[in-house]
Amino acid sequence: MAEAELDRAKAQVKASVLMSLESTGSRASKLARQLQVFGRVLSTAETVRKIMGVTVADIQRAAIRHSVPDRRWRPWGRPRGCRTSPRLPVP
Repeated sequence: MAEAELDRAKAQVKASVLMSLESTGSRASKLARQLQVFGRVLSTAETVRKIMGVTVADIQRAAIRHSVPDRRWRPWGRPRGCRTSPRLPVP
C-alpha cells in the first residue's frame, strides 16, 4: 500500500466520521456502539487522531494477522474445503 493511497483513505474516513455528526440518529448509534465496544464515549477529536495516526505498517500488520491462507479465493479453482462453486449474479 502506498502512502498516498493511505492518505486518501484516511481523508475519506475522517470526512465520513465528521459528516456522520450531522444526523441525530447517526450520533446516537455511534455513541451506543462506542459504549458497547470501548465502555466509554470517544471524543470526535480522539477518533480523528486515531484515524490520522494509522500507518502503512499498521495496515500491513493487520492484513497479515487477519489473512487466512486456506480460505483465500484462488482464481484457478475453489477455496480449499469448498465443495461447490460460488453462485455469481448474472448481469
